[in-house]
Amino acid sequence: MKKYVAFTIAIMAFSAFAFCHAQPMEAPAFHLLNFHKKVTIPAGTVIFLETNDQLDAASMTVGQLLHFKVKTDVIAEGRTLIRTGAMATGQVKAIGAPTYNQAGTITIDVLFVQAVDGQQISTTGLEQTFAGVYPGSPATVESGVSIAAFTQNETTIKAE
Repeated sequence: MKKYVAFTIAIMAFSAFAFCHAQPMEAPAFHLLNFHKKVTIPAGTVIFLETNDQLDAASMTVGQLLHFKVKTDVIAEGRTLIRTGAMATGQVKAIGAPTYNQAGTITIDVLFVQAVDGQQISTTGLEQTFAGVYPGSPATVESGVSIAAFTQNETTIKAE
């Protein structure tokens, strides 16, 4: 029993000595006060996107929703507001059938894109039309084709 008590006292003394001589811990690398800072993304900010899948006019309908992904981060005030790989949604606005003299067309409009805080940011303008390669061919758009969109309104985002 005496050995047990002596061992316990030795452990407690060592723990107290280690605690007194321990180096203070440094704060984490990020700043907790600014982690969820609200940043405003201005209206008209360019967002670069790319198509997720191949689009084929022969199998599409007007009004069909399309999915895109963001190609590059959108940064304001040193904070990432829209991250690379974020999803965007667009819509088929028009489909032009191919004729003997003209190639078919697909007109696409991007509707909104997802910000880092999860909210959907409305986009505007820039309807983009893609045409077939030669007269009489239907329009197709390969996966990975670049498309641009612009933010419609000034939007406040909780940035990382």
